[in-house]
Formats: sequence, structure tokens, C-alpha cells
Amino acid sequence: METNEKKLSMKGKLSYGLGAVGKDMVYMLSASYVLYYYQDLLHIDAVAMGIILLIARVFDAFNDPGENSDHGYSPVRFLMRSFFMHCLPHLLP
Repeated sequence: METNEKKLSMKGKLSYGLGAVGKDMVYMLSASYVLYYYQDLLHIDAVAMGIILLIARVFDAFNDPGENSDHGYSPVRFLMRSFFMHCLPHLLP
């Protein structure tokens, strides 16, 4: 079996890295606001919030729809799109 792997150039690595920095800055801004809202406005303890967010991350790690749907067969090459088009109508009330 042949592999056609190409190495990513340094310019490509820096481009992906800078894109990730922008994405992560937006994520941290929203995550900081959510923690502020829960702690200062709803008066939920910081330890309880940490446990809630930890449980959500662990659940998300095991329940990744991309991982589950990409291993299935779809005649259409848009696997996530076909997965959601067939599964979501059954989940919605």
C-alpha cells in the first residue's frame, strides 16, 4: 500500500497556528463570561462550576458526532450532513 504523505511547510504550520490562536481567543472570551455569569450573578460555587464543566468535557469526548458518523457508509460524500439530515428529524419534537 502506497502512502502519498506530504510534509507541511513551516509557513503552513504558522498559518494553522495563527488561525488556532484567533479561534482560541474567541473561545476564552466566551468561557470567561460564562464563568463570570454563573459565579457572580447566579452565585454558583467555583468548584461546582469546575465539576460541571469537567463532566461536560468528558461527555463531549465520548459523544463526538463526527467520530460516530464518519465511520458509517454514505453514498453522498457529505457524511456529517447526511448524518444530521437522517437523525435530527427523529430527535426533534
